[in-house]
Amino acid sequence: MNGSPVKIGLWGGSSSGKTTFLKSLAAAARSVSWVVGGSGEHQALSDEYLDETNMARQRDNAFSDATELEFVLQWRFAPGAGMQGTAFELTVRDVKGGWHETPTAQTDYVQYLADCAGLIYLFDPILDSDPEAGNHSTRNTDRMLRELTRIAAPGRRAGAAPLRHHVAVCVTKFDHPHFFPQLRAAGWATQDRDGQRQPRVKDRHAPAFFDWLCDRDVEQSYAREVKELITTHFAADRISYFVTSAIGFRLHGPGVTFDPTSDYVNFNEQGRGKRAQIIGDRRPINVIEPVLRLVESISRTPEARA
Repeated sequence: MNGSPVKIGLWGGSSSGKTTFLKSLAAAARSVSWVVGGSGEHQALSDEYLDETNMARQRDNAFSDATELEFVLQWRFAPGAGMQGTAFELTVRDVKGGWHETPTAQTDYVQYLADCAGLIYLFDPILDSDPEAGNHSTRNTDRMLRELTRIAAPGRRAGAAPLRHHVAVCVTKFDHPHFFPQLRAAGWATQDRDGQRQPRVKDRHAPAFFDWLCDRDVEQSYAREVKELITTHFAADRISYFVTSAIGFRLHGPGVTFDPTSDYVNFNEQGRGKRAQIIGDRRPINVIEPVLRLVESISRTPEARA
């Protein structure tokens, strides 16, 4: 894609995995032969971010620290040798979880989202099963969408034309031991036919999978409220769904394929106040795919970039 960089906003509640998702993005792109590097006015910081991410993985293999300061990253993605595809530039902004919920900072952050062509919304199914956390997340989503509408479409009334953004709704933490067994028992997980045979929820099944999340526990789950908010504010043909994992599943040795009967959990909890440790290599699942889908969709609708 030529022209100005595609601006995509990363959005989700505290502890939904925004920073971990972002730090897995470049690695996920490289795993499918994209070349990634810093670009534009934020090139130095963007390259430094990539370098620090690689060093952190080599140093202690711990989950990322929560973001404390907001920053803007601009990366150029180009297809590798022998690969078909169109190069594009991506600008994303990471903020501290809850940072945009304070009155003094909220307007600035919502203005950034309003200026984006695409949005990645991270939905945490683990927090969703917690009534207090789920209710808090739903309230924040509602407030953010009301503010986004106020800035991006002033004067818009209920039932009026939806916002112009393309949205990728990503259900995170696919690999979590409190979540994966449930969806596997319900028949949602399939395995790749080749390579390491990592499990995944196929993209074409992801919308129905989100409906399953909405219905699995009507009294406890807030997924349905979140979906109703998103489908009320954005056009149905501009919403896509993905099921993601920033770290993937544990494999026991080189050349080994995924075994659902093995100890596949790829992290160890370290107790209160300590970061969880990633056990094996990171194998992101559906991290670069939402970005590529957004870029492709936006390229077909130039008015989304206005």
